[in-house]
Amino acid sequence: MVSKFYKIKLDLVGLGIIFYSLKSVEHIKEGERFLMTKYNDAEDVLKYIYNGTLVGFCTCSPGRYILNIHVDDSPLTYITGPDFSLKLCIRVTDNRVFFDDLYALLSWQRDQSEVDSIEIENGIYKVTVDSFFT
Repeated sequence: MVSKFYKIKLDLVGLGIIFYSLKSVEHIKEGERFLMTKYNDAEDVLKYIYNGTLVGFCTCSPGRYILNIHVDDSPLTYITGPDFSLKLCIRVTDNRVFFDDLYALLSWQRDQSEVDSIEIENGIYKVTVDSFFT
């Protein structure tokens, strides 16, 4: 696999970021209030996170977030020393990963054409979320 780098700017209204492949969210119905019914209780959220299907993490505040995505060539963060680091995984099943506001789950829209995404080979990927407070 060739190393790739992507930069995504997300303007969040909600308090977190979610990422997923379309196959992983095909069970969510149009307009469903998924956040309140199936992605609110910690036990339910953990099932998705452990399976790497609908992965989310809390940002604790709305605002603009810059996602620097390194595929197969992670930066040496131990040198730069992030203020916070979290290890997750994602299961890619349809060669694309979407990144969205957690609040997209308040009323799900099946049309994902306006959601930021990257093309990536199918597989299971380790995800490191590093935060640098400014």
